[in-house]
Amino acid sequence: MQHPIIVLSSPTPAINEIRQVIQLFEAGLVRFHLRKPDFSLSEYQAWIEQIPKKYWKRIVLHQHYHLVEELGLGGVHLTEYSRVGKDVLQLIKDYQSEQISLSAAIHNLKDLEILGQHCDYVLISPVFDSISKLNYKANPSLDINTWKGNTKAKLIALGGITHQTLPIALARGFDGVAVLGHIWQESEQAVQQFHLLQQTVFRPYVLSIAGFDPSSGAGLLADIKTFEQQQVYGLSVCTALTIQNDIDFKAVNWIQEADILAQIHILQERFDIKAIKIGLIENWTVLQHIIQAFHSKVIVFDPILRASAGFDFHSNKAFQELIALLKNISLITPNREEIIQLVPNKTPTEATILLSHHCPTLLKGGHHEERLGEDELWVNGEKIALFKT
Repeated sequence: MQHPIIVLSSPTPAINEIRQVIQLFEAGLVRFHLRKPDFSLSEYQAWIEQIPKKYWKRIVLHQHYHLVEELGLGGVHLTEYSRVGKDVLQLIKDYQSEQISLSAAIHNLKDLEILGQHCDYVLISPVFDSISKLNYKANPSLDINTWKGNTKAKLIALGGITHQTLPIALARGFDGVAVLGHIWQESEQAVQQFHLLQQTVFRPYVLSIAGFDPSSGAGLLADIKTFEQQQVYGLSVCTALTIQNDIDFKAVNWIQEADILAQIHILQERFDIKAIKIGLIENWTVLQHIIQAFHSKVIVFDPILRASAGFDFHSNKAFQELIALLKNISLITPNREEIIQLVPNKTPTEATILLSHHCPTLLKGGHHEERLGEDELWVNGEKIALFKT
């Protein structure tokens, strides 16, 4: 699932506006709100006719609504002004009978109770301090979870949206964002700003399946921090709860396999997960069932056999059982201590060569006595890359 980015026009003419809007459509913009309150009907129509017809279905009007049906445009946005003194429900029914897409601006729960049940999406503002309106501050009473329980419409965040605040809005639960000031405050930069927003929204989803370390030194919390640094969006599934700090490990409580798979499945319903990193798991059977939950995905397996704080998670690992699973794994990343547990009676190099014939192997150097931190990438028995600290 991806979140929509809606662009609102500047209320007044902007420099090279038509050219910029066409370039926004070419860059992938799927919804553009034309909002020119001072434009006459002829000016409105003349503005639209400068846009190639193939993009007209992406244009939503804030005024002169009859043009939507006449020109085959994308929809009607019910402004607060257009609703004054009107039977809103009848207005909605009239547009719905013509199968016209509807949106509206919402500032309170009362409006949401009606419009949220009948519009395709609603713009909620101000979520952050406005860029285009001075002293238009974020509404501190916006409780998105409460609002979601009162609507069928998608909730779109408006007000102060930038590529920095966009992830915050999505994390709060908004279904998408609408942008005005961030795009048009320097209109010549409109397309570049839109690309930044796209890169923020369309970051690939990456899943960590691992244990929860309360000290954040390993497992889910460490993975999520790393994912963010690499500009991917991190999701997580918990396999175990560890009782530890950074130097002392007390115990591990395993999550039931059914609960692990349930966590995976509900994430798959909503997110197109591009890659999976598997860390601490209870046994090879759990690993097998996790792998089976993903098809043709990048899977990195980091076999956690012993905690840095000195706790052994597993013993008597069955090498042949692991070998059978490696054909479905993209990369395995053991350290030098782990690989000789995975492949008994071998030196780290011998074990790596053997393992790499079944799966690309990154031998981590965190425990290397002579070259601490040097990682080696092996494929089909050959070392193809060396990564120094």
